[in-house]
Amino acid sequence: MFCSKAFWLSFVLVWTSCVLTAQKPPMKFGKIDPSEIGLTDCSFEPGAAAEVLCDYGEGDFEIQGQSGFVYTLKRHKRVKIFTKTGLDEANVELIFYSGKSGDLEKIRGIKAACHWLENGAVRSQELSSKDIYTTDAGHGVRQIKFAIPGAREGCVVEYLYELSSRDIASLRDWFFQGDIPVLHSEYRLTVPNFFTFQKVLRGGARLSVNEETAGFRSYSGWVSGADNRNSNVRMETSTVQYQWAVDTSPSIRREPYTAAPRDYTAHLEFQLLRYQFDGDIAHDVLSTYQKFNEILLESDDFGGLAKPGNFEKKLVGDIAGDQTAPVAKAGAILRHIQEKIKWNGQHGFFADQSAAKVYDSGTGDAGEINLLLVSCLRAAGLKADPVILGTREYGRPHPLYPKADKFDFVVAAVDIDGKTWLADATSRGLPLGYVAEHCLHGDGWRVSDESPGWTPLQQSALGAYTTFMQIGREGDTWAGKATFKTHGYAAAEAIRKVNDDGEAAYIKTLQYPLSEWNPGQAVFSRPEGPFATLVEMPVHRDLEGDDILYFKPVLAGSILENPFTLETRSWPLDLPYNKNFNYVLTLTVPDGYQVAEMPQDALVTFGENKDLVFQYRCSIANDQVTVISKMQMKRGFFLPEEYADLRRFYDLIVQKNQEMLVFKKV
Repeated sequence: MFCSKAFWLSFVLVWTSCVLTAQKPPMKFGKIDPSEIGLTDCSFEPGAAAEVLCDYGEGDFEIQGQSGFVYTLKRHKRVKIFTKTGLDEANVELIFYSGKSGDLEKIRGIKAACHWLENGAVRSQELSSKDIYTTDAGHGVRQIKFAIPGAREGCVVEYLYELSSRDIASLRDWFFQGDIPVLHSEYRLTVPNFFTFQKVLRGGARLSVNEETAGFRSYSGWVSGADNRNSNVRMETSTVQYQWAVDTSPSIRREPYTAAPRDYTAHLEFQLLRYQFDGDIAHDVLSTYQKFNEILLESDDFGGLAKPGNFEKKLVGDIAGDQTAPVAKAGAILRHIQEKIKWNGQHGFFADQSAAKVYDSGTGDAGEINLLLVSCLRAAGLKADPVILGTREYGRPHPLYPKADKFDFVVAAVDIDGKTWLADATSRGLPLGYVAEHCLHGDGWRVSDESPGWTPLQQSALGAYTTFMQIGREGDTWAGKATFKTHGYAAAEAIRKVNDDGEAAYIKTLQYPLSEWNPGQAVFSRPEGPFATLVEMPVHRDLEGDDILYFKPVLAGSILENPFTLETRSWPLDLPYNKNFNYVLTLTVPDGYQVAEMPQDALVTFGENKDLVFQYRCSIANDQVTVISKMQMKRGFFLPEEYADLRRFYDLIVQKNQEMLVFKKV
């Protein structure tokens, strides 16, 4: 969802001349070379379901009627479809943000066609305008969908459209990569010299074209400046046409344990830093986070809704009127909103509805629910602010240049006795101090009039998995009890699974490694005290009567398989929270046997600062064997060049956890 709602600059100009020179586009709609249709496979990524032959964009700034100065993007995309799976490329969805006015962004001029060979000749079928469907996705977001007719295996499909946007402060990102390989991707942007844009290339793309071409234009008309005064200007100005291209981009290989794949996908980002007309002073446009912070505070659908009114004050009085301790008061407010209002699954950090409407409806998006949480916390006399962020699937915001569409979620931060507590009312069961796992992604920006700034979201995020196995001999069987306990974010993950799939499904995942131990009826509970879950179950299996018994002491609840299966990685590995594993087995030596062999103690570390530490200890006293397998994690972000060593570290853990105890009959 696009989050930008008020960050645009309006000009009223009259365009009087064109760019002196212009380069031809790399392709023309409807003009298909039979060799394109004749392709049978992608030359640089064999076996691909489809291939983008060319993705071309042309960005410019021009006048459109009474809308003033707007940014336009003309885009033309052509795709070769190889297999049945590739037919998904013929189903197109375009998303744009029309805003409250309904005309902040527009898409027009849609054309699409399918081309195939028949008796050696190119045949085509074009899209009819009646097969283009536009729907309202809410909050000013609109969707255009169409299916290119005639699509079949072996064909070539193409479509083009023009986007116009009055939001010239934040241009659309241009992506050189996608889910299928791209033979050629090219973007051209013509910028008059009174605009200064920050241009950032992300994803490590190697540009095949990176050129600038000078041009010249003359402008005259009325300009609405930063002081909201209109002035009549006439100026001649130089322009620069930037041209960027990337060839033979492989498809995105989505790697496990990676947050925000788009952050590592080759793309360009743009942000208007300032504008300056001849003879005028320079005007900054969202050049700092401080200014960005001020605009959000003044926004009616953000800062305005975070301020408590009569509704919030009365609601807080009913919820937490008898609470005196600040932490208890904040917790009561959080729990009430979680239970009363269901999150509809939509992201965003603005709110279109008042607190009363959201509360009465019993449902809302992230912005509506968590801005209500902030206003209620403030109504209770607590120092609380909204924190906006980019979720793990969405992407990280730029640390220096604010861009509203780089944020897609909001949570609350409340200061109590010198400590900052995060809170998220969209996830039921999460206590004060926790946010949903998808929010554990770098830092968020605290929007505040007193203490604005970056707030760490992952810094202290920790989850612990503790397993106790108590095994002894009962007659001719091994018998005992397995206890699984989670703490912190591990408990949050367990509760989410229980809420989504039910207790039985969650318990089944714990029982799976114990299938040979015939796990019995399990009991799930939420113990008092620190945030935790508890599952207990009896276990038993036959005790063989052989002279030598082999027993694997690490049975479940620890690292038994290496989670990192890829041979290599090109993207960083980013776990949402640090994970600690603690496994303890107590085993009574069977009557008539003695320990013949047992695993040696081990201590293995990873990183110069011992960021990962694995300990294994095995001891015996009074006919009772104790095995402890423990892994502690201090950081969960690893660069690609660290991956090979990290993978070997986990291999060592798995190997150690597979070692056997050996008992010998006396």
